[in-house]
Amino acid sequence: MGDDGWWVQVTREFQLEPSKLIVRWTITWENENGPGVANGSSTFRLNDDGLVAAVEDQWEVEGETGDGDYFGASHFGRCFEFALALRPGGLSRLQWESLNTAMKLAGWEALKNSPMYGGQMTREELDVLITQSMYAVGGCGIAYLPLSPWLRRPSPTI
Repeated sequence: MGDDGWWVQVTREFQLEPSKLIVRWTITWENENGPGVANGSSTFRLNDDGLVAAVEDQWEVEGETGDGDYFGASHFGRCFEFALALRPGGLSRLQWESLNTAMKLAGWEALKNSPMYGGQMTREELDVLITQSMYAVGGCGIAYLPLSPWLRRPSPTI
């Protein structure tokens, strides 16, 4: 386990062609419900100089949605926690880019693993829905701020 509570293990790597390197990996982390585990692969597209030109990741967080988890909330939580850790260096966990990306990734993972999902929505449609929902929730929070001192005052008695 690393100093930050995350452990990364490369399980396999191979290069079938000079411009493409594939790495399979497992990441384990500690959370309040025990260890979380994600398995995935990263495909690195290399330019003529052997430098990375593009990266494509595919991953899945271990854990099943059970009877008490009808809408996949615990699976969403595990995916959100993992996706938030994938944020680019220098970004805070609470910045818009971090939260929005993590919500989109976790939302898609929870949706596609749900037993109720039958292909009714595409990933792009879900991304739009999540972004609009986050704007709406953020707007409600901002609208509440000027009212918060007024709402905390005791009501006058007659």
